[in-house]
Amino acid sequence: MRRHPIIGLLHFAQRHARFVIIVSILLTLFFAFFMTKVTMTSDIKKLLPEDEEINLLMKEYGGTESDDEFLIVAVSDENPYTLDGLALLHSTYKIIETLPNIGNGLNPFTIMTFENDGSRLRIVPTAPNSRAPLTIEELETFKERLLYSDIARNLLVSRDGRILIAVWPVKVMHDYGPLMDDIYELLEPLEEYFNVYVSGSVPFVERTGHYLSRDFTILMSLALLIILLMYFLGFRSKRAVILPVMIVLMGTIWCLGFMGIMGFSLTIVSIITPPLVLTLGSSYSIHILNQIYRETENDKNDSEKVTEAVGHINKTIVLASLTTIVGFLSLIATSMQQTREFAISTSVGIASAALLSLFFFPAVLSRLPGPTAKQKRRVTHGITSNLMKNLSVFVTHHQLKIIFVVLLMIIGFIISVNNLILNTDTMSYFPAKDSLLKDMNFLLTRVGGFNEINLSLTAPEGEKGYFLNPSVLNEVYHLEEELKRNKDFSYSSSLPDYLIFLNKVMNGNDSIPENRPLILLFSRYFKALISNADAGSLVSKLANDDFSRITLSFRVYNSEENRELDESHTRKIRNWIQAVTEENLPEGTSYAIWGTSLRYLVLSDMIRQDLWLSLGLSLTAIFLITTISFRSLKFGFFAMIPIIIGVMMNFILMAALRIPLDMTTIMLFSIAIGVGVDDAIHFLLQFRKQKELHPRNIKMVIFQSLRITGRPILLTTVSIVAGMSVLIFASFKPIIYFGVLVIFALSSTCIGTLVALPAVLALFFQWQQKKKSGTILSPWKQIL
Repeated sequence: MRRHPIIGLLHFAQRHARFVIIVSILLTLFFAFFMTKVTMTSDIKKLLPEDEEINLLMKEYGGTESDDEFLIVAVSDENPYTLDGLALLHSTYKIIETLPNIGNGLNPFTIMTFENDGSRLRIVPTAPNSRAPLTIEELETFKERLLYSDIARNLLVSRDGRILIAVWPVKVMHDYGPLMDDIYELLEPLEEYFNVYVSGSVPFVERTGHYLSRDFTILMSLALLIILLMYFLGFRSKRAVILPVMIVLMGTIWCLGFMGIMGFSLTIVSIITPPLVLTLGSSYSIHILNQIYRETENDKNDSEKVTEAVGHINKTIVLASLTTIVGFLSLIATSMQQTREFAISTSVGIASAALLSLFFFPAVLSRLPGPTAKQKRRVTHGITSNLMKNLSVFVTHHQLKIIFVVLLMIIGFIISVNNLILNTDTMSYFPAKDSLLKDMNFLLTRVGGFNEINLSLTAPEGEKGYFLNPSVLNEVYHLEEELKRNKDFSYSSSLPDYLIFLNKVMNGNDSIPENRPLILLFSRYFKALISNADAGSLVSKLANDDFSRITLSFRVYNSEENRELDESHTRKIRNWIQAVTEENLPEGTSYAIWGTSLRYLVLSDMIRQDLWLSLGLSLTAIFLITTISFRSLKFGFFAMIPIIIGVMMNFILMAALRIPLDMTTIMLFSIAIGVGVDDAIHFLLQFRKQKELHPRNIKMVIFQSLRITGRPILLTTVSIVAGMSVLIFASFKPIIYFGVLVIFALSSTCIGTLVALPAVLALFFQWQQKKKSGTILSPWKQIL
């Protein structure tokens, strides 16, 4: 008889155990070297998909395809205008601007404004000589200019004048930790005079890196401790603890080494890869240990028996790892690069753990004494084995009730699937008590948001000077005022705003100048402002050189809930801008809405699309694999029952607890399908074997199948669930949600395998037997 290739490899591994062990250790050292090359990417914005249309608009209208990171420092007091306090504040600003990668920013001292000199307008800084006031007279001048300036109001000073704000662009860096350490050290002396607040993307990226580093250490340690505990409780043997843990550690090192070779980073998405490999990879060792303890003789070192035992379970291991890998790889079809990297890396880790379990593990075990009689009894006659015997009796006597409960699940799924919510607000990922969130919430309450959405208007046929026409400017100003009726708009900046401010300063008229010559004069001041180093970055995008295109720039936030924009609110604002613009747009003028915030709209669509795409791909692939492996369409459908139950229960839980779909939780379903089907495969393989032994006694088939497979199925599920429970201790809410949902999904698929699947099998094969004997009732008629 021709031997199966895997059995041949197993025999080779046993005959050359030392070679297998040495090669495995050398490979581990090789991957350990590259593991040190793995970096962490803490910029959550990089999780946003690149949208080519938005990038082109940003490049065309804003001069760049992407934004720099930015840093915000705000100070507040009942009276922030004291000579000593402002002197210290100004000197702090100057030192911050000398730090590496900090660009020219905007602050209350250097922002340019306009002043009426009696006969002409002058462009002046709010603070005399762009420095802190030295005298009471200079202090009053600074305060008057700052509070009078329409340009600075609610941008660099709050409407009530009690908050002063500075904003700096910061070049993209790999690690913002040292920079933020310097910033916090510089800001500490300011607390003698002010309340100090720090916000912006830079501190959030830095804090994300802090949490990722902390979570990586904590999650890895907790997962390892839980795996050690589960193996000890399951087998009460040193080898059953040390060797499996060694295997999953080696598998994790191989996985991280592969990430280092490929240049993949650990992100908020892939930070769960190491705990996943540790936890999921442990299940293969449990199956092998369980089989070896059943088949080998007491205290004897018999490598052939080990090989035979592994040979009997190898199909389960191969199919289980294959379906798990397929579940992860279905995520390659998703839109986000970070999710695809996570899928590939974790698949490599699972494959590594499976290979080590099939070859390295038996090679080591073959050189050790066999299990004792007491250890074997714990496997064959322990509490879990007795529980499975009782469960088989329950299933075969209550199969119709079990099927009825499954039908109720289907109804619950249909109701819940349309009630799922989406979350693309990355700020909501942080712990609620984080000081950065408190600072951001203070600023949102007092001055509004810092997210920009821009509306660019283009003249008919690109007519030069079109937007210097008084009637057109009034129409544009009316459009802007209509848009600002929305309370989510906290600040606006536009060419009409500047022209009105110039007119107010020169003539005292708070309106668009009525004649074109005056507008042309003011436009020259506006161009001069653009050329100013301290103001140019603020106004350069508001108009092009020939005034054939202008941009209305708005700072927006969610005023109802006092937080930054998420996808749904961004969509509302975009639709509001679009509706108001089309109603009030000057005739013949075209428009474009753009800004980084609009990428959230693409993200939302991608999350929905990726969910159903990955779910469909994983279900289809798993069905094909199980159908081909069992060479039976019927058994392919049977294998799908537990994972469909797991998926339905998760939809119900998410809808009931209002757990949102986001860039992390969408991965759950493909993972749950790939991992959850492992138990069904193990059970169905044993079911077919038992059915050949007891072809006419379906109750005996169910009894024997549960007795033999129930313990390892339950033990692996408990082990995985316990390992996944460490995710509850993560810092970011999506990872916590992911942990909760994985626990629930795998628990549901385990119950589906041990309860629902045997009930369906019993009902089906009893009906089949009755049909052969002349009974015509179908399973559905039996249920009804």
